[in-house]
Amino acid sequence: MLRGVLCTWKESSLGMGLKTKLAIIVTHDLLVSAVAFAAALFLRFAGQVPEVMVHNLKYALPYALLSVIVIKIFGLYRGIWRYTSESEMVRILQAVTVIVLVCLTVLTMTTRLENFPRMVFGIVWFLQVAGLAGTRFTYRYVREMLSASTAPRFGKTRINALLIGANEAADAFLRETNRMSPKVFYVQGVLDDEKDKQGRYLHGVPVLGPIVNLDHALDSLAAKGVEVDMVVLTRQEHLRIESLIATARKRKLSIKRLPDVTDLAEGESATNLRPVVIEDLLGRPPVKLDMTAIKAMLEGKRVLVTGAGGSIGSELCRQITALGCSQLVMVENSEFALYEVDMEMTRLAPQTERHSILADVRNKDDMDNVFSRFAPEVVFHAAAYKHVPMVESNPLNGIVNNLFGTLTVADTAAKHKVGTMVIISTDKAVNPTNVMGATKRAAEIYCQNHEGPTRYITVRFGNVLGSKGSVVPLFQSQIAAGGPVTVTDKRMTRYFMTIPEAVQLTIQAGTMGEGGEIFVLDMGKPVNIYDMACEMVRLSGLIPEVDIEIVEVGLRPGEKLFEELLHDEENLKKTHREGIFLGAARSMGKTELKNHLAMIKSACAAEDAAAAVAALRALVPEYTPAANSPYATQQPQQKKAV
Repeated sequence: MLRGVLCTWKESSLGMGLKTKLAIIVTHDLLVSAVAFAAALFLRFAGQVPEVMVHNLKYALPYALLSVIVIKIFGLYRGIWRYTSESEMVRILQAVTVIVLVCLTVLTMTTRLENFPRMVFGIVWFLQVAGLAGTRFTYRYVREMLSASTAPRFGKTRINALLIGANEAADAFLRETNRMSPKVFYVQGVLDDEKDKQGRYLHGVPVLGPIVNLDHALDSLAAKGVEVDMVVLTRQEHLRIESLIATARKRKLSIKRLPDVTDLAEGESATNLRPVVIEDLLGRPPVKLDMTAIKAMLEGKRVLVTGAGGSIGSELCRQITALGCSQLVMVENSEFALYEVDMEMTRLAPQTERHSILADVRNKDDMDNVFSRFAPEVVFHAAAYKHVPMVESNPLNGIVNNLFGTLTVADTAAKHKVGTMVIISTDKAVNPTNVMGATKRAAEIYCQNHEGPTRYITVRFGNVLGSKGSVVPLFQSQIAAGGPVTVTDKRMTRYFMTIPEAVQLTIQAGTMGEGGEIFVLDMGKPVNIYDMACEMVRLSGLIPEVDIEIVEVGLRPGEKLFEELLHDEENLKKTHREGIFLGAARSMGKTELKNHLAMIKSACAAEDAAAAVAALRALVPEYTPAANSPYATQQPQQKKAV
């Protein structure tokens, strides 16, 4: 019955508009403040208020109005009751203190507090704090009960769980499981590597030892007659997830993870467990960022992102707004991609001044108009064609977009005296075997040798998990369709990192260097694509080569078996920032570079793909087309004498 009442109340509250909810909250605070004032007088005289004091009740309404004004000033009407926390409690204490002091000052100046006991102010302070904070925290508690009571149920009525990680997420999970009715999860223990936590208790649940003791902990619980059904990861960093998955699989246990931190912050139930996905298997520790330098570059600045609708571009927009930019200009030539990122940013960063611009980086007039209108101080250039076989089949479009599009943005940035331009590059620019990689390397060369007021920083990294057109979504769709899963070659390896991680390091790299540098992100160890496909099949609860066939399809035009992050002549050096390396810039004479670009541009204008690729090879001598490329036997074009 209680659950039904709570659900009905939740549905009715969801139907309220923002103005209606605000009116209810303000009315509530008015009533609480007025009642607190009147009750303070009543309590001061133990219920026997002298007649001479009764007229003091007339101050209750002005006191309530003053209270609402001060409460608004302290920002309490911008908070969400469901997420009321200690910070709101502090603001309530501060606001009520100010209210009482203002009231005391005004009454002292106007009445000299004649016939007005001073003790009343102490009582009203206590009552008002209790009323304002009590209802807010009660509301939060009831909503948490509702979330727990309506959280997804599993087929089994009782699930014995073992948590990996004694942290805030584990605390949230245990609090929710304890409030669930009927209770589903029974946590039998927690494993954590921090020695000061081992042997202690978290909400009455023992911390049994380090994570490496998973097998031992399961055996010990089994000896006591407790069979664990599920292992729950409360965090992904620093964990040996592959070994945990192997242990769970060996013992036929389910393995799940808690929702992401951002999802929990947005109100997601901690008991709404997620399956472990391939991104979790990276398991790399988070990189420590220099937030002071990052904020100095972005906070309060006007920032422009090209290719804002792409995987990297959209994540740049998310992180840049979170870092406090004053204005975000999103440039994208795909209407639907721009619409998607604009809708997302409306939800995530409604307070940030934002402009969504349909424009093409290849169009000089478009870029000049955008830079003139918005005067960006920092530019992140993520717009590019990145799909190797597509660019190999359409080399002219790839060259014009990736090379001359970058040139246009770089030149426009210099013209408008932009402070910093960060260029997103790729590991495929290293010893390229395809047109896409060669165009990105050519763009790097141009920005390395660009002169002017703008600081050009190039950031090079490998594949990002889950990006549009990447192998992970392809494998997921093939597994969902029942297979087969297609891999290029069982020997093929690639470097991977998550999109948020790549963008964090990209932004960090943007704070470094004097200009002209190529920063290379630490991609960790290369991942075998066949092994990744097998693991994704297993994570889906299936057996590779039994339930799902894995088929080799061979290298596509322009593809490599193994990617590289650095050219032989680029001596990789450590920087003072973890996860970021510096490649030595290779200079090129201004006239020589200009001649190469003129040859490429002339071939593109003539729509002569073969000549354009040959001219590109002359600019990028390390570019050797793959054996299966249509340009494999073609020789570099010699530049004309000047």
